[in-house]
This record gives sequence, structure tokens and C-alpha cells, in this order.
Amino acid sequence: MIRLGLADDEPLFTMGLAMLLGAQPDMEVVWRAVDGNDALMRNAADPVDVLLLDVQMPGLDGLLPPPASSWPAAPAGRSSS
Repeated sequence: MIRLGLADDEPLFTMGLAMLLGAQPDMEVVWRAVDGNDALMRNAADPVDVLLLDVQMPGLDGLLPPPASSWPAAPAGRSSS
């Protein structure tokens, strides 16, 4: 199962994308965030395998994410690559 996190400042778009991706048998949308900062907080609390980030959001966007050193380590039993 691929665990996904979604971040976009348009809730209707994020909801639709979550419905489409969540309908796939091997994908699970774990959380949705309203911007990059929210995505960082949610990922720290509940890490995912893949982050889908909008490239234009208020605050932190998907083009200039923080350095990898600021992301939490992968949980035990999960690969960090």
C-alpha cells in the first residue's frame, strides 16, 4: 500500500484528487494539507511514502521544500528512499 499526503490551497481540488487516488487499490490518502507548512506538520505526525505538493501555495510551496534534513526520519520498517 502506497501512503500519500496531499498539499494544496484549493480544498475542492484536493478533495477530488483524494477521491481519485483513494479509489486505487494500492494507494491510501493518509492526510490532506492546506499549504506546505501544514504538510510538514502532518508528515511529522504521520509520515507518508509520497507527498504531492502544489507548486503555488501561500507560505511554503511545493517548489522550494525545506532541506531533506528537516524532514523526519522514516519510521522503523520503512525505507527512506
